[in-house]
Formats: sequence, structure tokens, C-alpha cells
Amino acid sequence: MGLGIYTAPLETQEIATSDGLGVLSITLDGLTGQAISRRLYVRNDNLERYYTGIAIATVQESGDDFIGGTGDRSWKLSEGNEEPPNEGWIRIASGNSISFSDEVGTSSRGDISTYLPFWVRVSIPANQKRQNLTSIKLRLTAQEKLVV
Repeated sequence: MGLGIYTAPLETQEIATSDGLGVLSITLDGLTGQAISRRLYVRNDNLERYYTGIAIATVQESGDDFIGGTGDRSWKLSEGNEEPPNEGWIRIASGNSISFSDEVGTSSRGDISTYLPFWVRVSIPANQKRQNLTSIKLRLTAQEKLVV
């Protein structure tokens, strides 16, 4: 298989993919406004491969624009184990992509035990209709290499 996105650091928690994109469903309460943050992980499940240049971007296929941050709506990504404080999230542009500073495995050793953490934060202002976001997906890219 290879590199995947997981909802928890467990091999059984891989996010379903559609057309190579990780599908993440989020429901937001527009009446009061809401921001939801979720920690996700990147993991390799193939000992014969290792990965460099790992990056994640957000893709929206349809619906109201969350990626562009219009109307105080936003969809943001942050690398790391700790969630950024509110001030940190404010400094991140909506629709950003992230590049991981770490690699998974090396040329001499595949690694299926490392889970690289990252955060997704989705927000909506008050007085909006309820949003069930299923059209926004995560595109995971990397350079796949053979372990020798």
C-alpha cells in the first residue's frame, strides 16, 4: 500500500480514500459558530518503501468555499504533535498546505511504526446554516523510494 492518513496512531484507523484523496467528514454548528480541531497522522504501512518530501494539501471538490477562507470560514493545517494556540491558528492562512520536516524510513530501513502528527482546524462564524463537510479532502504527496 504505502503512505496514508490516520485518525489515531493505530494501523486500523486509516482514513478512507477517494481518487487518492483522504476523505474527512466534519459537521459544524452554524447557529452559534464553531471551530473544530482534529489531530491526524501520516503513516507508512510498507516495509519495502520509505518516504521523503511528505506534504499535505487541501482540495475542495464542491460546495461553499472553506479553503479560501471567505466569509470567516476556514480550513487550516498545522504540522506537529501540539495543537497551535488560537494566536497560532490566526497566523495560518486558510487553505494552506504543509510540508513535514521528518521523513518516514530510510534507504536502509522501512518504518511502519512512526505516525507523523498534524492538525486540521475548520471554523464557521455564527448565524450560518449547519455544515456537513464531505467535499473537502486531503491530498497526501511524497517521494516514494525503495528500501535497499
